[in-house]
Formats: sequence, C-alpha cells, structure tokens
Amino acid sequence: EHSAGLPPQLVIVGAGLDFRCVRLAGSLGGGKVFELDFQGMLDEKWALLGAAGVPPPPHLVSVGCDLSLGPAGWVDELRRRGFDDRRPSVWLLEGLVPYLKPPELEALLRAISELSAPQSSLLATFISPTRPAGSVGASVSVSMNKFTTESPADTLSTFGPAAVVTIGELITRCGARGETMGIQPSDASYTFATACRE
Repeated sequence: EHSAGLPPQLVIVGAGLDFRCVRLAGSLGGGKVFELDFQGMLDEKWALLGAAGVPPPPHLVSVGCDLSLGPAGWVDELRRRGFDDRRPSVWLLEGLVPYLKPPELEALLRAISELSAPQSSLLATFISPTRPAGSVGASVSVSMNKFTTESPADTLSTFGPAAVVTIGELITRCGARGETMGIQPSDASYTFATACRE
C-alpha cells in the first residue's frame, strides 16, 4: 500500500564528497537521505567532515557500493537499511551519468525505476557529445567520461517523462547574477533533466 503524505526519501547516487545531506537537515521533515558511493569515498568524506566537527546526521544512511557492478551490489542493502519502495522517493544523479558505460547506466536506471513508487522523481546531469571550446561541457570533459547524449529525456524514458534545461538556459533564468559566471546562453553542452514517475 502506498504511504501517502510521508516525507520523501532522498537517494544521492554517486554522492562523492558532497555534504548536501548535512545542508538539508532542516528541510527533510523527518525523511531519510541515502548516499550510494564507493565505501572508501564515503569513509573519506566522513573522516574529513568529522575532523571539522561535523558528524553524520541521524537521518543519513550511507551504502557503500560500486555502481558499475550493477544493482545486485546495492538494492538489497538499500532496502535492508530502511529504504521503502512503497513511498515516493527523490533520486539525485549529479555528475555521475558520464562516468558510467551505457549498459551500466541502463542497469542503474532500470533498478531505480523498479524501486520508485508513483510520485517519485529523478534529477540527473548530462554532458553532450557536442562540447565547443569554452563551454561548460568542455571544461568537465575528462578521459573517464564514458556516456554523453544529445537527448537526456530519451535516456530517462524508463523512469518517466522528463523535462530538460541546458546550462545556458539556466544561467539566462538567473539574470544579472548568472551573467557574471561567463556562461553563454547558447551553451547546451551540460544539461539538467528532471523525470517524474506517474
């Protein structure tokens, strides 16, 4: 049975050194944050934050795994640690997609779709194969990048309908504040996609 009205679960896939889970502590309304990443990466992050006097928050659940090895390495552990696939969830894949090979990404998105109740959402960033000199995509293009696409919405179609905005469009929406960042309004080399599970 779907548990309507409960706070969403946030799953940060490929969490890295980001400490969004700490910054969001007051706005989750009792919801949990799950972080997925290499165990060594998670250990290093909390060692650094711990040295700065920031302990892991009580609403955080860290799940160490290698996402390139498929969902078998993390799905059961996520559920065992309290993830409820009957409740809506928010999945964040920021800066992760380009590091996965197409079959790895397909397996990840399929698992996320299967774990997502209606009203869940997924947010992901993508790099375009077209990255002119001076574009944001060109600045983040490294040899480890294995996946690029001109059509993020198609990539997320197994999850649900997606809306896509380019980095240039986003900066334009920011107005004068965005102009100081030096990103051109025409820059479509880096995109943000949001998909909703109906």
